[in-house]
Order: sequence, then C-alpha cells, then structure tokens
Amino acid sequence: MKQEKTKNNFDFIAPVYDSLATWIYGKAIRMVQVDLLQYLRNGDKLLILGGGTGWIISEIFKIVEPELLVYVEPSQVMMEKSKQRINNLSPVQRLKVNLVHDRAENLQLNEEFDAILGFFFFDLFESRMLVKLLNRLQRNLKTRGKLLVADFFLKEKPSWRKPLLDAMYLFFRWVSGLANQSLAPFDEIFSNQGFKLASESFYFQNFIRGTAWYKIK
Repeated sequence: MKQEKTKNNFDFIAPVYDSLATWIYGKAIRMVQVDLLQYLRNGDKLLILGGGTGWIISEIFKIVEPELLVYVEPSQVMMEKSKQRINNLSPVQRLKVNLVHDRAENLQLNEEFDAILGFFFFDLFESRMLVKLLNRLQRNLKTRGKLLVADFFLKEKPSWRKPLLDAMYLFFRWVSGLANQSLAPFDEIFSNQGFKLASESFYFQNFIRGTAWYKIK
C-alpha cells in the first residue's frame, strides 16, 4: 500500500516501507511483483502506478528494455528514493524513465501504454473511486494491453488473513492518513471495466496474489 498525514501520504513511512514489508511478508512481497514482469516485452511502453521506492524499475531493466517507463508516485520521499535508484541505471536506460510526482487520479497523459503496473496500489481505493480511476486508465492502455496487479487477497480461510488486513489498514490510516479501509472486489470491477483475467499466482499462504489482465474492450 503506497500513496499529508493529509490523505494517503506515505512520506512518513517511506524510509522503512520496504524493510517493514519484508519483515512481515518475507520475500513474497517482492516475488509476486518480479514474477509478473514475465509479461513485459522489449519495446513496451510501461506505466507504473504508486511506484514506491522504485526498486522495481531496476528489476524491469534486468529483464526487458522498454521504450518508455512512466513512473507515478505522489510521495516526495518515495520519489527521492527512486531518483537515487535510477542513478544506477545506464545513461541510455535513464533517458527512458519519466518520473511523475503526482497522484494517479490526477494524471493527464496522451501516451498509449502496452502495460500498466499496479503493485500494492489498487488497495488504496474504495470501489467507486477504483472504477473512476480505471475508466481514466483505459484511455491510456492499448487494446490487448496488460494490466499487471499485485495485491492482497481474501478468502474465508485461513482465518488470520482478515484480522491482519484490518490491522494493516488501521496502521496506514494512522501513519499515512489512508482513507480506504477495505479491499474492493478487484475481480468483479476489473471484469466489468473490460479486462479479462489471463493468469494468477499466489504467495504467503494465498494472502498475496499476482494477476495479469488483458484489456478486451
């Protein structure tokens, strides 16, 4: 989950965000994201929403050479961390990265992307806002373009998942002013917005899920 103590501000937690996630979830939190990169291709135009500390950018360039990578992150501290990581890329790779310090819901982009990556990002939004956001994002995603999503996943069992998720939302509401307090029905919303599920994978006793969707309309 990323995005004053006003609303959805992750500046305060940014210095320890990655360490905290690893402490709780071990390697799963990174594995689910890296595994989804298999759907990217050389020459793709990529949009990353809520990019966090930017570690995923380096991972992408290890696997493919995108034509363009637009990274959107509202947290100033997260953005500074990402800039430091990008300095480790080659000069040619750095030219392909466009850092946008803003909220995804404020984006005004003319580019059409081959893939949109939302890793632990869509859990920030309640259903109505998520539908509104997807309506906007669809305009910037090519037909048959990919929507790659890593996030938490709830089923009835094991019973510890719901209390853990509730505790996380409460924690981020306290430290970051997170407005949303529950997971939206991702599958239903994505399907209704014109996406088709291509694959899914599970981690951390099925509490974390990676999904690849294709835009079909």
